Amino acid sequence: MRGVANRDLTPEDAVRLGLAAARAFGGTVLVGRDTRLSGGMLSGALAAGLSAGGARVLDLGVIPTPGVAALAPRLGATAAAVVSASHNPFGDNGIKFFSGEGRKLPLEKEREIEALTTRDAPRPTGEGIGPVETAEDAAGLYVDGVLERLSPRAGGMKVLLDCANGAASRAAPETFRRLGADVTVVGADPTGTNINEGCGSTHVGTLDASGHDVAFAFDGDADRVLAVDEEGRVVDGDKILAILARDLKERGALGGGVVVTVMSNLGFFKAMEAMGVPYRVTPVGDRHVA
Repeated sequence: MRGVANRDLTPEDAVRLGLAAARAFGGTVLVGRDTRLSGGMLSGALAAGLSAGGARVLDLGVIPTPGVAALAPRLGATAAAVVSASHNPFGDNGIKFFSGEGRKLPLEKEREIEALTTRDAPRPTGEGIGPVETAEDAAGLYVDGVLERLSPRAGGMKVLLDCANGAASRAAPETFRRLGADVTVVGADPTGTNINEGCGSTHVGTLDASGHDVAFAFDGDADRVLAVDEEGRVVDGDKILAILARDLKERGALGGGVVVTVMSNLGFFKAMEAMGVPYRVTPVGDRHVA
């Protein structure tokens, strides 16, 4: 569900969606958001609906979308929701759900929730109402989890981060600094109205990485990233995947291979074949890649 906040996607819509999700999932539902102005309005309305439907709500605050997915199983959630419109302008917003395993919902589950939004049902009262709680330092907990799994050596590297004035504004700089990198940050002063505005991955071509070993540009909810190398060349997703695949293969940590979508280019496939790395091609969408 996505559109212009307070017109195409209203607080009333969010409450109805929360009520439906509470019936579909029950248990504990995480709610995270990006930095756009309408995020608090819509996440609050979504939480109200979930609570009114009897679900326990754990508010993660501003956090990258991958962080919401990663924390769902770690915090024992039955589902998780993100209030974000990704790389869209600040006036837009959206709501999407993940399963308790942190994966995109199957289409059948999405249709079930959509159908439930049109049906009235008795609401709990008294102790049946779900509590709304705030998670302490959810973004920091996400960073901890990332660094427990991945701790590359970055000491002495000069890294430029463009956080799109979005959800990466705290998590990305903290992560790279803890790795020992010399970090420069731009696009990390969110006002609620400047997310993705002239910055971030949609404007990576204007990012000046002079004097840095590498630059990374995130989008508003930090679920995508592009890079710029030390010579100012943009490094797209296929190239980033190829670099990661080569590194993992050289260290004997690749496992089963690489999964990409039909949007990947011929050069990527030739590079994988040259390195002897198996790959699988799926339709577009994180639902298929995961």
